[in-house]
Amino acid sequence: MIKLPREIAEAENEFLLLSSVMHAHLADLFPGRDIVAYSQFRVTRDADLWIDEEEVKNLRQALAGRAAAAAIRHSAATRGGGVVPEHLARFLLTQFELNRR
Repeated sequence: MIKLPREIAEAENEFLLLSSVMHAHLADLFPGRDIVAYSQFRVTRDADLWIDEEEVKNLRQALAGRAAAAAIRHSAATRGGGVVPEHLARFLLTQFELNRR
């Protein structure tokens, strides 16, 4: 989430999803490509995130050295709540070594 500057926000605390900004600028992010559809996905990983607060001065540095944990769940959405194309769903499941439920 991105907090909008007060000079363009209608309220004191107004936020915008980063995914909304990305969707609005897909052509800028992928110049020369024809954007025919887009989907948003999230992968949940199983990780032990116990950290000793007294020993860690910088949380970002403490987490950066950890290996990525195994994916345990994947969820996806398309614009308007539609269905993710089958070829993309299969690709994501394969990449994250997940089974379809």
